[in-house]
Amino acid sequence: MDKGSIGGVFLAIAGIVAAGTYVAVHQHAAQVPPGGDWTLSFGTASRLAWAGVVFLGADALVEIVLHQGSPGAGAGGPTD
Repeated sequence: MDKGSIGGVFLAIAGIVAAGTYVAVHQHAAQVPPGGDWTLSFGTASRLAWAGVVFLGADALVEIVLHQGSPGAGAGGPTD
């Protein structure tokens, strides 16, 4: 795993952890009532979680592109 990959994974994890922390703190402070629409109260957490997902997807895409032509790329690669 290279430094760029570790950074992408770190950003993804940080975004998702920040979203969970924000929800816990906000829900405790505002006493958001339970129900199916509680997620409407957490727009910031939603954006943080989506940022984490995007960083994770971008990291996976970079890994695929960088290692696509390398030897031993895995199943489906060239077998010369």
